[in-house]
Amino acid sequence: MRTKDFVIVIALCATLWGCSHRVDSMPEDLIGVWKTADKRYADRYFELNADQVIFSTGGWGVTAHPIDRIEEHHEDGQLLYTIYYPTEEGDPSQFSFYYDSIQSVIRFKNQAQFEWVKWVEGPLHGQELEGDQPIPLETPETPRETPETPLETPETPLDPD
Repeated sequence: MRTKDFVIVIALCATLWGCSHRVDSMPEDLIGVWKTADKRYADRYFELNADQVIFSTGGWGVTAHPIDRIEEHHEDGQLLYTIYYPTEEGDPSQFSFYYDSIQSVIRFKNQAQFEWVKWVEGPLHGQELEGDQPIPLETPETPRETPETPLETPETPLDPD
């Protein structure tokens, strides 16, 4: 092999290695329950934890799948995660989504028009969701509502009792 060809092969391998790699564990930013404000999916959510991906398919329908592996890719300037897991029948399957770490938003690769946000407190394995709107992560601009410091809005005035 000529030196020029060798350099091209090494550069190509380095490029491919830098664009995609296996993640050892679920990134902390992704762990939690995710829900969209789109009314078509009001009764749906998904949950990511260290070793499972859980999908709520509406009503009481919930499926949990053990994670085989997680890959991280950079695609068109976006961070793309692919989670590989077996279906209930044992067939291989995958769940791919873009994660925007600035806005803390997930968009499915096949439905990028829908934003999924993490719930501060949410369901665990099929418990009923409260409300129909997701609660964004705490940021300096949106402090987390707690019983000690409830947020007052014109639609829901605080009860002095």
